[in-house]
Amino acid sequence: MAIRIPMSAELLGRTRFAVSPAPEILSALAWQVRPRPPRHVTRWLERAADGVDPALLTLLTDLAGSSRAYAPDFLTPAPAGRSVGIDELVDAIAATDADTVDYHLDIGFNGRPVRPDVVVQFASEEAYVQWRRPLPASVSHLLRQGHGVLAEAAAEAMRAWFDVALATDWPDVRAVLDDDIAYRGDRMVREGSTALLDDLDPSMAWDGNGVVLDRPFDGDIDWEHDGLLLLPCSSQRGVIFSAEDPDPPRVTYPARGTASLSGPPTVSAPPELRELIGETRAVLLSLLAEPGPTSRLARASGWSQATVSYHLGILARSGLVEGRRRGRSVVYSRTQRGDQLVGS
Repeated sequence: MAIRIPMSAELLGRTRFAVSPAPEILSALAWQVRPRPPRHVTRWLERAADGVDPALLTLLTDLAGSSRAYAPDFLTPAPAGRSVGIDELVDAIAATDADTVDYHLDIGFNGRPVRPDVVVQFASEEAYVQWRRPLPASVSHLLRQGHGVLAEAAAEAMRAWFDVALATDWPDVRAVLDDDIAYRGDRMVREGSTALLDDLDPSMAWDGNGVVLDRPFDGDIDWEHDGLLLLPCSSQRGVIFSAEDPDPPRVTYPARGTASLSGPPTVSAPPELRELIGETRAVLLSLLAEPGPTSRLARASGWSQATVSYHLGILARSGLVEGRRRGRSVVYSRTQRGDQLVGS
């Protein structure tokens, strides 16, 4: 079973990227029921457990659900521009109208009306009911007080979680997400629009007539749209898809280069390489197993960008690395000679 998004390669080329804290929050919450979350996500979850009001944390956890559960889409309003900040995000969630709240709750929770336009996507109504989950008590309690009360409480919970768990790391997260977007934009320019999908997720592919996503239900996007909306996320595993007429289909996908968010560097260079070219340049060369800009290398190593730039210059003049401009950044990668020196 699959979702099909008919579009031409030209239309795919009009795909846009955006950044929002909402996917980071919901994806991190889903890790509460998964083994071995990434180190930066573990850090966020610990902060939230210690500092977020228990009632707000329970509500947000109940809405987010497990790793495979549907989270109501009103928690992740689509950014109108290149990015959305936390203030704009919580205002949009709090202002969600009653019909939208009802529709999103109906999609994902048992005990709610079964929408014919949703159930038709599944093999049977029984399969759809099994896919849904029970309506949590925290949600039903607020809903009895009014749809606006639920929306405002959800917005307050998102704000509290961001402020306690994510705010201090958000500039670094933004840098990772921006680096990912720059990388994919550069690939699209060099290799064509279909290169966007090459390494997003194995479940997502181009079949010559459009985008196809493997899912436990069938669906076709049959309204006019202007390409995809792609949102990178540092805490996401796999892709999350959502679409509502008339908005562009939205895909949240795992960003590249998230190791730099884990904390102090864990990369160790081979002793003989450190002796040959020095500790700093050996570590940088090892970190470039995955190409990246100076900003990511600085975060991963703990050194200043000035220090990293200085040593990258030496490595470049030695023919061990090369830099290529992508937008406003220069992305460095090892040359074949650099790979041979590291032993890759």
